[in-house]
Amino acid sequence: MNLEWIGLGLAITKMDYVVKVKSIPFAYGFQVETLVRLKRSCTEEQKKCIEVWAQANDMSVIEPKRMYGERMKKWIDTMEPFYSLMHERDVKNIKKIKWMLDNPIPKVAYRDDGTRRSTKIGKNWKKFMYWVEAWDAFCEGLE
Repeated sequence: MNLEWIGLGLAITKMDYVVKVKSIPFAYGFQVETLVRLKRSCTEEQKKCIEVWAQANDMSVIEPKRMYGERMKKWIDTMEPFYSLMHERDVKNIKKIKWMLDNPIPKVAYRDDGTRRSTKIGKNWKKFMYWVEAWDAFCEGLE
């Protein structure tokens, strides 16, 4: 059996797909965090096996340990043919990550006044509330 295929099998079971909507004291009061990381239960030997498969696909799971942005997107896209082999919870979280990437939380608008500090124009609550309702509806649809 090929070590690369063992790494793929471990990647299917030992990766954690994280989607968090956290409370924060500024902007709209919420922040979105999406990432992919190795589960804490993953041993060093398992990490090395997963890394063999990841490197064969021009990726890495060891440095850095958490994947954000384009690295995370590439990982999720590469894993797509194997979704049917993954745990249902992982597939749901991947779908949530993809939704978040396609529908980012609205930003508070700022006016650049040419100084280091910009002036806050305001919050677009209608846009934010539309986003919240769309997120809730999407999550309910996954149940």
